Amino acid sequence: MAEIERKFVVDHVPADAPVQSTQRIRQGYLSLAPAEIRIRSSDDAAHELTVKSIGGLSRTEVTVPLAPEQFAELWELTQRQIEKIRSRVLLEPWTAEVDVYDGRLAGLVVAEVEFPSEPDALAFTPPPWFGTEVTTDSRYRNVELAAADSPPR
Repeated sequence: MAEIERKFVVDHVPADAPVQSTQRIRQGYLSLAPAEIRIRSSDDAAHELTVKSIGGLSRTEVTVPLAPEQFAELWELTQRQIEKIRSRVLLEPWTAEVDVYDGRLAGLVVAEVEFPSEPDALAFTPPPWFGTEVTTDSRYRNVELAAADSPPR
């Protein structure tokens, strides 16, 4: 399956942004190359393993569910970890996933929007509160952020 998304650094999320849901995410990386292999827990309730190819606008992504026990066992094997709060914000007809990072990445806010096709992604006009686009800036890939001591500058 292909993941087609654009990513932006956000200076601030407007108070009136139409937030649909919010969840706490913990994710850790089991492998970094030639593909990213990560595990993720959402609100400590849903657990999954994801394999992603290296890429920019479009890349392969495969996700499978994990039992809580499997997640806990694999978490001990992760090389890098991140924690963040994710809010889903409605941007008709799209939805932005706005991630507010914790810990050593505190202060970093990133918005990602997924699309069904590359033409849709390229036609997307971000709202004014989206900042600099970092879709192809590898410093903003979650696997790189998980190894960073602080947010990229």
